[in-house]
Amino acid sequence: MDNNTAMTTEVESVPEPMPIEEEQTATVKVRKRNTRTQVDKGITVQEDDKDKLQQSVDKVVKQMKSSLGLPAALSDMVSQQQLDEWKLKFGELYRTDLNGQSFIWHKVRRKDYIDLMTDAELTAIDNVDIRIFLRQEKITKMCVLYPDVSILDKLIENNAGVAGNISDEIMMISGFKPVSSEQI
Repeated sequence: MDNNTAMTTEVESVPEPMPIEEEQTATVKVRKRNTRTQVDKGITVQEDDKDKLQQSVDKVVKQMKSSLGLPAALSDMVSQQQLDEWKLKFGELYRTDLNGQSFIWHKVRRKDYIDLMTDAELTAIDNVDIRIFLRQEKITKMCVLYPDVSILDKLIENNAGVAGNISDEIMMISGFKPVSSEQI
């Protein structure tokens, strides 16, 4: 038997697909109205209830993503208008997800960095570690746009690593990455 014959025999031995039954259409009546919209799965829904149904579906999807530890959609956090306003004011924006919480932030600007490093209150602190921790917190509060300050304060207080991790991300994106140089 040559290769063509073997392949033909194999193909001929595949069973026929099962016949597909016709899809049944269900009608959902919530309110009596003349306007109806056809949606997926052949279900007819009142026009007024279409938005409510979509909101319910969106809510369930959001809860499922949250329970799986997936980051929230940007549109669930802030409006596009707010993002556009922030971009005009601060330039590039970034998002960091940490422990199921999303943070939207901007880079630290040179002037703000100089102000922070020369802050009289901070430079007066003799303990270098405490000075570093307080600077991390100030950088985080200075650059994080979302969540708002009251929520951010609680997150920093209740989670010891938030200010350190977020400020490290901010500093890295702001140009404080390790660089590689060589003598030439």
